[in-house]
Amino acid sequence: MTGTGIEYCFFKVGSWQLHHRNVRDRAGNRPGHIAFTRDGRLAAIAHSRSLVELIDPQTGRQVAMLEPPNPGTLGWLHLTSDGSHLAAVANNTVQLWDLRSIREQLATIGLDWDLPSYAAADKRTATPPEIVLDMGALTGSRP
Repeated sequence: MTGTGIEYCFFKVGSWQLHHRNVRDRAGNRPGHIAFTRDGRLAAIAHSRSLVELIDPQTGRQVAMLEPPNPGTLGWLHLTSDGSHLAAVANNTVQLWDLRSIREQLATIGLDWDLPSYAAADKRTATPPEIVLDMGALTGSRP
């Protein structure tokens, strides 16, 4: 798989023949970011500068399109190994999606995507860990 400013190309392993393409929407000249689940059944790609597309990497079929609550130019993407959470960096802000929760809500109205269900969530952690970011000298302010 390769990602350019205009498209993602997926190749057959061994023959290296082009299998399918996913065209990016007005993404510009930056290479496209992509993340895969451990089993390779789901991929997250930067569809445009501010939209994340979830796709089936075997076919290129769109599973879902996600828009960050605070849109910005997408950088790094990461899917957890089981595909239940997605993290994206946009304009130095980490944005997180709980895909398990999104799918549960979609399922109640008959709109869940066509992929196997996630394993049951581990309920041992009742509250998320606290994260403190020390910007230090990066803030640009001086004493």
